[in-house]
Amino acid sequence: MSIRGFASKAAAAENELITASKKFTISPAVVVTRITQTARKFPTRSSIKTLAIVQTVSSSISLIATITVICMIARSHTKLSSTFHRLLFGLCISDLFSSLGVTLSTIPIPSKYNQSIWWNAQGTIETCTTQGLFIFVGLRAEQFYNCSLCLYYLFVIKYNKKEDYIRKYVEPWLHSVPIFLSLLFGIIIAAKDSFNPGLTFCGVGADPPGCISNDALECTRGRDAQTMYKIFAAVPYVVLPFIIVFTMGLMYHAARQNERKMSGYGIHTLRLRADTNTDDNNNADGGESEKNLSESRISKRFKEIFSFRFSQSTPSQSRLSRSNKLNKQSKMIVQRALAYSLAYLFSYIVPLIISIMKWRGETVGYGITLVSRILFPLQGFFNFLVFIFPRILNARKRNANLSWSRAFVHALKSRGQRPRGTARNRLSQQN
Repeated sequence: MSIRGFASKAAAAENELITASKKFTISPAVVVTRITQTARKFPTRSSIKTLAIVQTVSSSISLIATITVICMIARSHTKLSSTFHRLLFGLCISDLFSSLGVTLSTIPIPSKYNQSIWWNAQGTIETCTTQGLFIFVGLRAEQFYNCSLCLYYLFVIKYNKKEDYIRKYVEPWLHSVPIFLSLLFGIIIAAKDSFNPGLTFCGVGADPPGCISNDALECTRGRDAQTMYKIFAAVPYVVLPFIIVFTMGLMYHAARQNERKMSGYGIHTLRLRADTNTDDNNNADGGESEKNLSESRISKRFKEIFSFRFSQSTPSQSRLSRSNKLNKQSKMIVQRALAYSLAYLFSYIVPLIISIMKWRGETVGYGITLVSRILFPLQGFFNFLVFIFPRILNARKRNANLSWSRAFVHALKSRGQRPRGTARNRLSQQN
């Protein structure tokens, strides 16, 4: 072969390589397009598998945390003798119901769907209905019990009700409403055959999935599922957070109003009264000393000491100390109420957004669904953090050399204080 022929073949091969490389080069626009197409294909079997595993991990963490809180309440000094502990116990039991159901993820879904996009479906219609009922009742009861906690705090802070009054007239409603409404809603949905396979667990929906929006599919179960979802699921998701925010606003306003009253004129007036009483006592002591010059020095010294002690514990000063203590307790209670409310809102803010999107008929994407599967099973864990954090601070306050990990262990072993006095005192002492 001549050199010229070899050069021409080499040039042709080089051109072919350049053309082939251009074919395999992917521009950023193509990458974005392919990602968008993948998102549009959601849900797929692999995406549901990922969501189910993430959901199981989150709910397992919440389950362990909730059981820990129950054990800590059971071994505390007050146990279930206080309204706060009984309400928190009801919240924990509700979380147990929902966490147990959510942990099973796709297992209770009927096995006939295992060959489709559902991963690890091994159940029946009965197991699916049972899982859906457990999750629904647990989640609704959690939401209602969060409202009950806020209302309890409101009666203590704003209306200054005593423990006996709350136990007799208020607490029965704080338990009966969450339990009754949650069971009632769940039974109605189950009677309408509206607990059916969802993405990663059985919930309110129709069977086969998508039959309501697809006229080509005939719904064999849950023909009223969309109505059931709007009334019994979407409405509580939207209304209950507003009730919690409203009660928190009332509590904050009441605490701030008391604080302004004390800082504006209440404390100043008490101090003036305390100073006036002290001067009057000193003047009276001087008069007594002039009238009783014949008394012994020991007797006069005794009267001076007695008079000094009396002037240091006047009713006005005792009132001042009591007002400061009540103000401090109110702040602690409002902070704790805010912490439990934020734990609830942080868990359910994404499901709230999803409920609004479904209400408006919008498509729920993979990203927001993944965030929802991470956060909403974790309310039990968030409640555990709120419950144990004050105990950790108390442990480090008693021993400044304790590390955070050792303080955490001490908090787990702590049985809490022995609360005494009014509901406000009990609530400020309990963790």
